[in-house]
Amino acid sequence: MAQLAASNFFNRPRDFWEIKNELGIDSRSCAEALWREVWQGALTSDSFEPVRKGVERGFTPKEIEIPQPVEIIRPFGRQRRIPGALKNRWRDGAPVAGTWFSLAAEEQAAFSPLEEDAVNRDRVRLLLDRWGILCRPLLEHEISPFSWSKLLPAIRRMELSGELTAGRFFAGVNSLQFASPSIAAELEQAESFGGLYWMNAADPASPAGTEIEGLEYALCARSANNRLYFRGAGLVAISAKNGREMQIFIKADDPDMARLICLFKIPRTRSFMPDKKIAVEKINGQGAAQSGYAPCFREQGFVNDRGKLVFW
Repeated sequence: MAQLAASNFFNRPRDFWEIKNELGIDSRSCAEALWREVWQGALTSDSFEPVRKGVERGFTPKEIEIPQPVEIIRPFGRQRRIPGALKNRWRDGAPVAGTWFSLAAEEQAAFSPLEEDAVNRDRVRLLLDRWGILCRPLLEHEISPFSWSKLLPAIRRMELSGELTAGRFFAGVNSLQFASPSIAAELEQAESFGGLYWMNAADPASPAGTEIEGLEYALCARSANNRLYFRGAGLVAISAKNGREMQIFIKADDPDMARLICLFKIPRTRSFMPDKKIAVEKINGQGAAQSGYAPCFREQGFVNDRGKLVFW
């Protein structure tokens, strides 16, 4: 698949069946190979819908075995009946939706030094919109084209042109730090925001897993099973192991406690693929049902269940 992604085969967007036929492999192997190239940044689709379908159905669908057609006698001759498995496959669409084209070919294109610098500057601007500042720990989780070593020369040139400024904006980050010249006003605006919000620990904008010293609370592992909850710039809670273990850093009588618990409930209340239940086993290392936070959870619809707090 890697050679195919870099070849002329993707001179136009291709759907799953075209890719499968070109590779000459079964559907499951083709889906695995396609997603492998996607995660490595070699292929991309014309929309985000294939990723949504992949989350819903699984990124490695089972190969559908097509039985031999069954012949049945009709009054006016024999007629073939389409097997049910084949009809279902057509009805559900391709195992991987969307049309796909190669990014490897673009990466291998003969860019001039000026064109390559322009592309890297655009990447820096995208990262700056996400983070507000740029430093090595924040870019460690990015793919190669967005890595610190790849973009540092462009960052330096943007500093010389006045688009970026270097400084020590945040303590505890052992790295060069770059930001826009308006960083002071942006930090003042950020400090004035006090709303509650959350993010998955594996989100690109998540600070989980980064090397930052001096934080008031230790961050959780950068895992999709963990979530971080903030009030303004301050961390107020961590949900680990899909909600089974909670760390809450505000008091039970805090005015925002009810709103925080509503955020805890989102995996169950969301409209797309909601969890069947949320079962909290521990809060701050103590049994959930015996915790001082238990009354707050029960007020928001959680019930006691053998020492746990469960939201159905």
